[in-house]
Amino acid sequence: TEKADFRAYASAKESFSDYVRMLKNNPRYQQALAAGGDVRGFANALQKAGYATDPGYASKIAAIANGPLLNRAISAATNAITRR
Repeated sequence: TEKADFRAYASAKESFSDYVRMLKNNPRYQQALAAGGDVRGFANALQKAGYATDPGYASKIAAIANGPLLNRAISAATNAITRR
């Protein structure tokens, strides 16, 4: 069993802002940021840099990004914006 410390946040916005700041300010994650829109490349680079303890991290992130639930959420958001 892996033991790790995790931060707690008051909101999802605060959590995401800290995540982005951590990636941008830590040189070991620069290769991940260079992956651009390549989700699998981004996740693989994060895992290779030591971000995640789960050996299946990159595959799981790619599956979520390419899965139907995220696609439905993006479509719903796009439709909501378009209707405005």
